[in-house]
Amino acid sequence: MSPEQFIDNVCIENHILNRVCIELTYRCNERCRHCYVFDETKIAAKELSLEQYRTLFDDLRRLETLSIAFTGGDVSMRADFCDILRAARERDFSTLILTNGTGFSEETLEEIIHIRPQGISFSIYSGNADEHDAMTRMPGSFQKTLATLKKVKASGIYVSVKTPVMAPTFGGFESIHSLCEEFDIRHEVSYHICPTNHGNISPTKFRLGDVEKYKQALRIARRGKEISELPKRDIHKTICGAGLLSLSVNPYGEVFPCNGFVYRLGNIKETSIEDIWNGETLRRLYDLRFEQLGDTCLNCKYRDDCLYCLGSALAENGNILLPVKESCKIAQAMYEFREEANR
Repeated sequence: MSPEQFIDNVCIENHILNRVCIELTYRCNERCRHCYVFDETKIAAKELSLEQYRTLFDDLRRLETLSIAFTGGDVSMRADFCDILRAARERDFSTLILTNGTGFSEETLEEIIHIRPQGISFSIYSGNADEHDAMTRMPGSFQKTLATLKKVKASGIYVSVKTPVMAPTFGGFESIHSLCEEFDIRHEVSYHICPTNHGNISPTKFRLGDVEKYKQALRIARRGKEISELPKRDIHKTICGAGLLSLSVNPYGEVFPCNGFVYRLGNIKETSIEDIWNGETLRRLYDLRFEQLGDTCLNCKYRDDCLYCLGSALAENGNILLPVKESCKIAQAMYEFREEANR
């Protein structure tokens, strides 16, 4: 068991809010075609203020929260981002920044580096610049992101790359993985493309949609790594980890189990994060068990590999207990990939 898994288990057993994802803004300088964020207004005046974040951080400190991830939109759109980051670091939170890396001025980037977050994760969709730029709809974004990444890595701050596997950028998937290997950077790969948080399914057209293609992606993403046997899923435990040890706060103070699961738990403008964390609305999620998904999921040979997402089920099917078919394909691909790797 890794140290991270050990900490997670302790937090779950003791109902400790381990980490919080904070969406600082839905504004962004890129216009990614697959983006799950849906907010037509994107009004900066409605976003939480610096003082409200300081209050939130104080509340999280009392809850013994360990880490905060800042995301968006893109955090660079907040003129006060460095002040927010500094406030979190002053309270000793481990901090992770998720960004496209193209919106920071040289002065802002230097200030971020000086504040010393624990890590910065960059979204890169392909090792092919044209493919990446076509997805972001921002010419030159690949080179800008890469330049920022190199500068941050040179500063000694932990750097990672996040890549969702998508059909339009699949041709450049291996090259971005190879680039991460060359730079000795962790490559975090996601396989499921979600509808928007308001149920618009248009991003799902970018899914691979094919078991063999998912297996091809897995062979690239996991090459050189040990393929261990998965533990058997306990059907009497929760379906996914949403709300078990983490929460998400959107730019307007609304709290959700995670940023991909629009199941409103409250708003920190009206209710403290502690009361939301200990509230009845979230507790209902704890009562959900995998066995409640029914015979199809219970009898599925791929259930141990299933990354069942309550948020996707809600957005796509209108029912958190109705599985998303694409997730079934991904689970099958993972199962078959492991079987092939261990022969």
